[in-house]
Amino acid sequence: MDNQIKILCEQIKAGKINHQDAAKQFMFLEAQRKQKIISQSSSVPGEEQAVPEVGEDLLRARTTSYLKTLLAAVIKLSARQIEADAPLEKYGVDSVMVLQLTGQLEKTFGTLPRTLLFEYQNIQELSRYFTENYREQLINILGIEEKAAASRRNVPEPAAATEVEKLAFRGRRRLRFPAPPIAAAAEQEIRALDIAIIGLAGRYPGAQNMQEFWHNLRDGRDCITEIPQDRWDYGLYFDADRGKAGKSYSKWGGFLEGMDRFDPRFFNISPREAKIMDPQERLFLECVYETLEDAGYTRGTLGQCRGFDLEGNVGVYAGVMYEEYQLYGAQEQSRGRPVALAGSPASIANRVSYFFDFHGPSMAVDTMCSSSLTAIHLACQSLRQGECGLAIAGGVNVSIHPNKYLYLAQGRFISSKGRCESFGQGGDGYVPGEGVGAVLLKPLSKAVADGDHIYGVIKGTAINHGGKTNGYTVPNPNAQASVIGRAFAKAGIDPRTISYLEAHGTGTSLGDPIEIAGLTKTFRQYTQDKQFCAIGSVKSNIGHCESAAGISGVTKVLLQLKYQQLAPSLHSQTLNPNIDFSNTPFVVQQEYAEWQRPLINGREIPRRAGVSSFGAGGSNAHVVIEEYITEDEQRPSIAITTQTPAIIVLSAKNEDQLYAQARNMLAAIDGQQLTDVNLADAAYTLQVGREAMDERLGMIVKSIKELREKLNNFLNGLGNSPDGVEELYRGQVKRNKEAFAVFIANEDNEDMVKMLAATVDTWMAKGNYTGLIDMWVRGLNIDWNKLYGGIKPRRISLPTYPFARERYWAPMTESKAAGNTTASPAVAALDKPASESAGRIQQSITLSLPGVSSPRSGDKAESIPMTRVPPAKSAELFQAELATSLAATLAMKVSDIDIDEKFIDMGLDSIVGVEWIREINAKYSTSIAATKVYDYPTIREFAGFLQQEASEPDRLKPDMETSAANFTPAKTAKVELPLLEAGAVELDKQTLSNPAISNPNRIPAKITLESIPLPLPAPEKEAVAPLPEANERPGQFHSSVASIAAESFAAESLQAELTTILARVLDLKPSDVDIDAKFIDIGLDSIVGVEWIQEINTRFGTSIIATKVYDYPTVREFAGFLEKELNKAGQRLDQAPSESSPVPSLQELVQLVRQGDINIEKANHIFQTIQLYETHN
Repeated sequence: MDNQIKILCEQIKAGKINHQDAAKQFMFLEAQRKQKIISQSSSVPGEEQAVPEVGEDLLRARTTSYLKTLLAAVIKLSARQIEADAPLEKYGVDSVMVLQLTGQLEKTFGTLPRTLLFEYQNIQELSRYFTENYREQLINILGIEEKAAASRRNVPEPAAATEVEKLAFRGRRRLRFPAPPIAAAAEQEIRALDIAIIGLAGRYPGAQNMQEFWHNLRDGRDCITEIPQDRWDYGLYFDADRGKAGKSYSKWGGFLEGMDRFDPRFFNISPREAKIMDPQERLFLECVYETLEDAGYTRGTLGQCRGFDLEGNVGVYAGVMYEEYQLYGAQEQSRGRPVALAGSPASIANRVSYFFDFHGPSMAVDTMCSSSLTAIHLACQSLRQGECGLAIAGGVNVSIHPNKYLYLAQGRFISSKGRCESFGQGGDGYVPGEGVGAVLLKPLSKAVADGDHIYGVIKGTAINHGGKTNGYTVPNPNAQASVIGRAFAKAGIDPRTISYLEAHGTGTSLGDPIEIAGLTKTFRQYTQDKQFCAIGSVKSNIGHCESAAGISGVTKVLLQLKYQQLAPSLHSQTLNPNIDFSNTPFVVQQEYAEWQRPLINGREIPRRAGVSSFGAGGSNAHVVIEEYITEDEQRPSIAITTQTPAIIVLSAKNEDQLYAQARNMLAAIDGQQLTDVNLADAAYTLQVGREAMDERLGMIVKSIKELREKLNNFLNGLGNSPDGVEELYRGQVKRNKEAFAVFIANEDNEDMVKMLAATVDTWMAKGNYTGLIDMWVRGLNIDWNKLYGGIKPRRISLPTYPFARERYWAPMTESKAAGNTTASPAVAALDKPASESAGRIQQSITLSLPGVSSPRSGDKAESIPMTRVPPAKSAELFQAELATSLAATLAMKVSDIDIDEKFIDMGLDSIVGVEWIREINAKYSTSIAATKVYDYPTIREFAGFLQQEASEPDRLKPDMETSAANFTPAKTAKVELPLLEAGAVELDKQTLSNPAISNPNRIPAKITLESIPLPLPAPEKEAVAPLPEANERPGQFHSSVASIAAESFAAESLQAELTTILARVLDLKPSDVDIDAKFIDIGLDSIVGVEWIQEINTRFGTSIIATKVYDYPTVREFAGFLEKELNKAGQRLDQAPSESSPVPSLQELVQLVRQGDINIEKANHIFQTIQLYETHN
């Protein structure tokens, strides 16, 4: 083998073999070498094979249950609530708990790696580790009887075997995609390295999706516009004269519609975090999701791709160039407004890997204008080297700050005409364009086997650098020729067979001629034929997308392959006189035309194209793409008939998006994307290639016509009526969540789960489609693959998820106008949600305080401003208030807050959580730890917890207590209580008749009180505390206070308050907080959770730990927990000794507030009690 390679090298040096043949020969020899290694390793010397002593499934199931029990004991949670495949962080397992759990495991298994729970991040993975490494111990611990005696057989070990070979084989066994069998021809060996493009998505100027993008290309539309007003006022910077400092001579560009819009809740990101995220990160995240849906894959199915003992072996490569969002933060800082914005390019790729739980390589690539094409090269390289099983590659680029235009004008890169004149006369620069795009890549052999929809095949890629030239931004034609030639050699393709070239084509007077020179040099090494290859550039339509330029060019080629048409390249009616196209292999594609397969020497050649991207700093990239032609054997088609109808399923996060899904499907029917021919494929794609979400719609149809009718019926509201459309089903998972909970597999209901599974299988076998779809819309998860047996339809391209479009932009500090206060009656217990108090923040009330001298007749009353805190609150009110505060914190709408949704799922991370808890503590005078967001991870749970914490009765200090006999009623003073604005308590020091507080110096002049938003009371209601019975002893005052405290924090009230604080911490609107949504689902991470718990503790005077957000992961559940905690505190106070005085003195009350021993709400109740006690005694 080595001799053959040596001979080949000598032939190349002597010029006896061309590049193409040399490449083929080398690939053939390399393939033979790899095959030899595989064949030699097919039987591993010394490998022992053992018959399992017990059933693997049984051992794994018992181990999983055992580990759940151990974890439950550490995190104080029921084992039933722990999901085997859920990340441990979902349950609040932090570094401290990791050590605790590891310690528990070591008691049984001995010393374990300290990184064990960082390597295996859920119970399922941990179970696999222990069954593989501690099998015998588990059998003894779990009491599993051996079903068969161990029997082992030894394989004789050849002398030539080495330990290295053994290890190599063991590593190879884990490969998800084994090397294909070696064929006899070198061409087939090269084909084995082909990469299929199975998913495609993107947004470009004037196009929100691929369909719109193709229409713009097909129709030759110029999508360049003036700079939109929502970017910046270009009038402040534009000047047609070149060379003026601080000015740009261009005001044109290609811009994305809704670049500032995002759907953070879909990705479990809080609106607060969304505002500080680079828009490029948000755009790429949505684009990748669309790409996966276009391929017909979900997070779950991609997670099954294993590699090197990890699931989700998917790589992510993102091209990015500019990071100008941070400039807005610096701009605000210079104005004295502290705004910190994110801007790490790595996050663009890493965020994708995080959300989708991918474990392959994840990196941002910046080679300037060749970034996204370089990303594709790196992705293909990783696939071929086995670093990942699938890969996502693409790029993103936006123009969001005038700095870019000022820089490009200063360097004379930008066009003065407002268009990219690729290969046209008079081009003097390029027009910046925005764009985002991505492709999903997979080895061709695997894509074919899996029945994937294949847009095209990547035959070869290459990258290099131009080295030193006449200027830093001056291209090197030799380097460009080299990179293109290398890509062709890797592809094993003769450039004569290339029929289209998507050029870099920026439209510059220097760049275009250099590019054509480099291309011609490469082609001339293979052929002297002229003008056989069409050439064009998408930049003429949408501008230069810079870091997304490569992916935009690839997308154009793939769409041309799909429709078998060539789109016109614009602004080239008069060609660049510096380029003699007649003496090159190229002809500029100036018209829309059919893309015919070339006929060479009587042989029809597949449509092939090259795509070039050249960075301004010299980094070059080239990709060779070929159309995919299906094999001779066709997969049997599945006909849709009356007996075998199509089951169409649609789902979304909310009802608005579900309706948008239906409208998009109708548009696909109207655009002939969905027809009777591919109806079965469409049904299958929607079943297995879309994540099943909460809002669901299902239909049974026999034709496209029927599908259209039922979609229209649903959009017209007929599908929601009790007597709705036949075989059209509508459901909401959350409503049936408890009903289906019994079917979650665990040791207690195995029979029920099996029975349901058997029922579903029976329905599938008998064609009971109504039963299947009815259960699915209610929330039952169904494996639709079982419906088709061995012959399955193909995945096809269908409309992707319609994300919500709301603006999230750099927060700006706004000044707040103070409002005036007016008097109003005292307030009784509140039972309205906090949302009803909107706009009612300037009210105050007047109370009479015993022990403070009143003014003389005719004198103006002395006012004591105090913050009004609500009396008795229900759990619902707490939930509403928490939802309101959380929505404000997360910059969400209150209506979007689900009180049972996990904080982390709403976007409350550990940092924002700390802030939210701080606000809660400030509002409710509690001292809740931010970690309580883990103990009570939803608004419902946290509201319950907060209700308990806030209702803990005051602990009156003995030295502050005064007997009733020493209490002397005196005149009263007017007390102003603003309902929202933070105020201060100021006490009159002149005449205090109570001896216990006769020393004015003991009374603080001013006490700052926290502001608490409250709804206004009805004017006719008067705040009163329960009157003591005639025979009530003075010592019963503690019991009265405790009773007031307990009544003040009903579950509803706690839910409202928790919701309000949570909303504020997460920058949401309280209405956006769903008290049943998981905290993790609304963005509450560990950092923000800590902040939220701190605020709750401050508000309610509790000491809840942050991990309670995991024990009670919704507002509703947390509110219930909080309610119990606060009630416990109330009971403790109720059991206090009875020798205390009936009421404290005013001085004692103020001192308690000042010291933080009681919160404002309790102080208000005691105020009323003091007043009543004075009146009735």
